Amino acid sequence: MRSFMKRRPGVASASVVVLALVTALSAGAPAAQAKESESQGAGAGTAAWEPWMQFFGPHETVTPDASTLLRDTMLHNCDSEYACLAAGEGDGEHTVFEVTYCRPDDRWVSNFIGDGAVSNHQVNNAKVVLMDKNKKTLRTIDAGKIVRVDWDPVYYIDVC
Repeated sequence: MRSFMKRRPGVASASVVVLALVTALSAGAPAAQAKESESQGAGAGTAAWEPWMQFFGPHETVTPDASTLLRDTMLHNCDSEYACLAAGEGDGEHTVFEVTYCRPDDRWVSNFIGDGAVSNHQVNNAKVVLMDKNKKTLRTIDAGKIVRVDWDPVYYIDVC
C-alpha cells in the first residue's frame, strides 16, 4: 500500500527504533503466547483454541482448521463404521475427529467449547455417548444420526 502522507524528518528513524524495541521485547515471550498471536491473524481480536481428544487408533484422523463447508461435508460423508465429531476453534474454523475404535476407557476431551456436531455412522447400532466430568451420561447419539451438541459440559466420549 502506498502512503500519500508527507515524510517528516526523524519519523522513519523513530519507527525503526520502535520496531527494534518491540522485536527485542517479544523475543522473550512464551511460545504459547506466540502461537496465540499467530492463530489470531492480523486484527482478528479473538483468541483461538485447539480441540484435543485422548486416544487415537491407527485409522482415526484429526482435521484441524476446517472451514464450515469442509466440516459440514465431513460430517455428512463420515465413513461407515466411524463417528465424526466437530468442535469449533474459536476463530470460525473447526477441528473434525473421525473415530471408530472402542476403548476400554472413555476418551477425554479438552477445548471442546461451545456448539459442535456429532455424526454417528457406526455399524451394529453402536452409540456415541457424551459424558460430564463425573462420567454421568449427558447424551446418547444413535447410529445413523447427525446432531448438534453443546460441548461445554462434555468431558468424556465413548464411541462403543
